Amino acid sequence: MLFRSHNILQKQLEIDISILSRFVLTSFHEIECSFTAPAKITKAAKAENTNVGESVTLKCEIAGNPIPTASWSKNNTKIKDGGRFSTKSTPDFVQLVITSLEEGDAGDYKCVISNGVGEDSCTVKLTVASKEYANLHLQTPRLITLSRFLIR
Repeated sequence: MLFRSHNILQKQLEIDISILSRFVLTSFHEIECSFTAPAKITKAAKAENTNVGESVTLKCEIAGNPIPTASWSKNNTKIKDGGRFSTKSTPDFVQLVITSLEEGDAGDYKCVISNGVGEDSCTVKLTVASKEYANLHLQTPRLITLSRFLIR
């Protein structure tokens, strides 16, 4: 009985494929396929170490259909676009740019993307060194010479 049932299903599949192929070959109608995919961060932003006064870009590569929307927050406080903070979203990536960095900008930045089908997030640590620290590391090392040696 199972064998006969399999033959009937196979025959029905052949008929369905035949009808579909005739429709595709003889029709000038466009067939549009659409799919949905949950929002996904495919490459998270990297931790950044930078200095006061500089700019930094935190960038995450994304995927999903419909195209995900993004929001950024620092230490659980939402970041608004404007002033020293600007965001950009494309179908392939989202980014946060911070200009004229201040020591208070250091912290954990979270990117959350969503598209109604799913949600994903990543967190990146931003370290901002003070001007004094940055200047200390930019100075040329000094050579210290000893004028007297004590030998025993």
